[in-house]
Amino acid sequence: MATDESPSPVNQTLGCRLAESDYWRDRYIQEHEHSSETERLSSETMATYGQKIQLFLDWWTQHDPEHALTQALAQAYQVWLIAEWKEHRRFTKRSYGLCLSGIRRWGTFLVAQHVLAANPFRTIRGPERADSHASGFLTRPDADHLLATFDRTHLIEHRDYVICRLMLTHGARETELCQATVGDVDGAGNDVQLSLNSKGKKKQEAVRLTPAVLTDIHAYLAHRRALGELVTPTSPLLAPVRTFDTPRNAHMGSHEMRRRIKLALARAKLTTRHLTGLSLRHTAAIQAFLDKTPFDEVQALMRHTDKKTTKIFEARAKGIRRRQARRARTPTRAPHQTRRRGDPALQDGEDAPGLFS
Repeated sequence: MATDESPSPVNQTLGCRLAESDYWRDRYIQEHEHSSETERLSSETMATYGQKIQLFLDWWTQHDPEHALTQALAQAYQVWLIAEWKEHRRFTKRSYGLCLSGIRRWGTFLVAQHVLAANPFRTIRGPERADSHASGFLTRPDADHLLATFDRTHLIEHRDYVICRLMLTHGARETELCQATVGDVDGAGNDVQLSLNSKGKKKQEAVRLTPAVLTDIHAYLAHRRALGELVTPTSPLLAPVRTFDTPRNAHMGSHEMRRRIKLALARAKLTTRHLTGLSLRHTAAIQAFLDKTPFDEVQALMRHTDKKTTKIFEARAKGIRRRQARRARTPTRAPHQTRRRGDPALQDGEDAPGLFS
């Protein structure tokens, strides 16, 4: 049975057995909490990784408790995961990948602590990279319609408007915006940048803000100051709803941000199952390609480290243009055949100007 007690250093050999696993799992989580801000993952991500590590420990307890943590054990666990994913439908493809990501990071930690000589999960491959994204995107008219639904005389909706602007225009991620502070907006003139803690990266990445988006950010911060808030460089860029016990510099959580985006999409009647908060970020890439922005510039906009990821959006934009060309050659639809908002099978990326331009 696993224990929370520290392994005895007396006569301890290199390796990790089940009896020590709970201690090293907890130690991994504790060490991460004290890591530098640039290396620290979000609390939601760490909670997910903790669950995936526990899943492995439960499997280890049930299937091979006498076996030490080796590559053979890791491979046996992968076989079980694949069976649960493909045969028993217990996991989705994404969940399978997260299971491996969590224990792979834990294995790296065990090597750094000199518990293991090598990470047994390092060579275990996750699912193949998807060649498409399931979430939809917004056409320009849909994006303009969404932005027009916010009543910016109310502070919360003013904040939500800025969130959507940053995602639609600059491809910002929800988790990045949750961590951003007022001081992360820096520069002068036409060279003002927003520094973001990017997904899976140890350093901040700078996003050059357009003048229109910068004006929106300044208007939102002025709104907060007008209501009596002391806004400093360490204040969250996007403040949460405050109650009597909310810390002054508390940041908005990613779950709350997703909920607010979902409410905004529903209010705008953009409610197909394909549209989520992630759709707003995807919109930035697809619309950039529809505007014939060079590939390297789109990759830089989205801050993709792998060109294969950017090519997914390039392929979607090409598909939209092919549908546009076919539609131009066919007769106009009958009046009852109207396009449903947010349906990726029918979106055509119209070039009409508007707030999103």
